[in-house]
Order: sequence, then structure tokens, then C-alpha cells
Amino acid sequence: MAASLEATPRGAQINQVTVPDRLRLKFPFHTEYAERLRFVTNLYGGGGITPSTVTLLTGTPGSGKSTLMLQLADALHRRDDCFVLFNGGEESLFQTKMVCERLFKRSEPQFYVGQDTLVDGQNKDMHSKVKAQVNNGEIHSILGHMNFLRKKHPEKQPILMLDSLQSFDDGKYGDGFTNGQTPLRVLKLINRYCKSTFCSAIVIGQVTKSGDALGANKVIHDIDVFMHMYIDTKEKSKTQGMRIITTKKNRYGYSQQAHVLSMIEDGLVEEGALEES
Repeated sequence: MAASLEATPRGAQINQVTVPDRLRLKFPFHTEYAERLRFVTNLYGGGGITPSTVTLLTGTPGSGKSTLMLQLADALHRRDDCFVLFNGGEESLFQTKMVCERLFKRSEPQFYVGQDTLVDGQNKDMHSKVKAQVNNGEIHSILGHMNFLRKKHPEKQPILMLDSLQSFDDGKYGDGFTNGQTPLRVLKLINRYCKSTFCSAIVIGQVTKSGDALGANKVIHDIDVFMHMYIDTKEKSKTQGMRIITTKKNRYGYSQQAHVLSMIEDGLVEEGALEES
């Protein structure tokens, strides 16, 4: 059974709904990272990541979004019952590898990586030219890569990480053209995939000059958890110059909690927690 209720008949009562066992699972970070990333566990409402969850992580430039994503990728892939596909569109895999060498000096990470830009090779709304390129093997899709890995690890929880939302394409236009609606369509495809396969996804998104998520109102509708990172630039603030991560939306816990972070050589560490108004 999928993680959505689209097939629920009219007239169904809540006591007739059976929650899939998969949705009752939680996947915390590997014990080696449990304390280091406890602030993320708290942001998720405790217990860990739930299957089918789509998380949007936004942040101002330099706040540490990509660094945190890599830390999460390693912390989840190290679990015996999870695997992670990290698909980067912002930086080359060479750059990503060099960042990993800095972050993980003690033990080399082994999560899967990709650099595809097309999200779904089975998207019925793709342009005919893009469909032909997929059928000919000229281009590959992110979800196609994930399906390959799911077949390889059928017993493990799949987790997809994308950096970042604005660099991916849904294939609507045959010449590779994208517009302001493309990220919304991409996120809908990811959300639909996660709800039908129990895959969990964490997607980095860009922000406007004011610090808001691009297309925030429409984007937030299609996600389960919305986290935002920024550097505190307020004068005389107790946390001036430090990084703050907060939840703007959370289906699995309360929102508006925040944690103060510092960036050190091997990634982000928590300095304390605070409540945001």
C-alpha cells in the first residue's frame, strides 16, 4: 500500500483506515552521529526520519546547507537498514568528494552519488524529445537511479538527497528550458514518488533576498518538514555571527524550535537551543 490515501473511497470512516507498518518506523542517525546530530533529530520531532517524508532545507548563502546535507547522508547511510543517494546539481562530484575528505577524515563515507538533472524519466508530462532521449539512454533520471538502488537493496530504507531544487528539471520542455514553475513541478514529482514508495527525501532549496523560500506558499504545500538555516546578523544579538536552524513546518512535531550552530573543520555542531517567536 502506498503512503497516500488517494484511493480511499468516499464514505470511509477514520476507524477504517489502516496505517501501513512502514509509516510507523523511524530512522535515527547512526550511533556514531547520534549526539552530534541530536539537534536534527529534535527538529524532526524526535525518533528520526519517517518513511515517505519530504523535507525542504533552505538557507542563506554560506549558512551550511550543503555541509549539513553531507553530514546527514553519511549518518544515515552508515545504518545497516538504510541507503542514501546524494544527487548534486550545484557542484561537481569532484568538489563534493573534496568536501567529504575534509569532513570525514576518520572514516571515508560510502553513500551513493549522482549528478543527473532530469528528475523522473517516467513523467507522463515530459516533452516528446526528452522521452526519446531517455528511451535512447542519452540521459538518465534521478528517480531511475533510485529505482536501480531500491532493487539492489530491497530490504533497506531509501533516502534521496538533492542539492539543490533549482538545478533540476522535470523535462517539460524539449530544449532544456526551465522557468519559475519548474521547481514546483519537480517537488511535486518527488513528493508523489516518496508517497508511493515510502522513500524519504531531503531537498535543498534556494531563498529570495529577504530569506524566504522561492515560491514558499506553493512549495510548502507539497512537503512534510520545512527547515531553514541562516547566519544571525543582528547587532548586539547573543548569537550574532552564529548559524541558526529552525523548523517552519513539521508534520511530526512542533515548529518554530531553533538550534544555534557553529561551523568547525569537520562540519556543524550545536551550541544550544532556543525558541523562535
